[in-house]
Amino acid sequence: HPLSLCNTSEDEHTESGFITIVKLEQPDRDPNPCLSLANKAKLAGERGARAILFDITDDESAADQVQTPLILGLSQPVVLIRGHDAELLMGVVNKNREAHVKIEVKEP
Repeated sequence: HPLSLCNTSEDEHTESGFITIVKLEQPDRDPNPCLSLANKAKLAGERGARAILFDITDDESAADQVQTPLILGLSQPVVLIRGHDAELLMGVVNKNREAHVKIEVKEP
């Protein structure tokens, strides 16, 4: 769960193989996030996430944070989504439903 990335408790256990989905807030609504985007991605990977998805609809500037050495060094894919696709995915998350995700990388 996205909020668990800010949880420092060691009591929370997650199953490995999950995909972390994080909805980023507008920078002015969350001026001091608990972790940077790169550190959220790193922590999710350390906790067993197979992929990390960020909904950047409300924070388009987050796209600039992806090209950091920390994120580029992760073995898990970091995916940025926005707009209608993000809205559909967040609808699944908000209803606590499960979905199967297939990530394909298309070369330019």
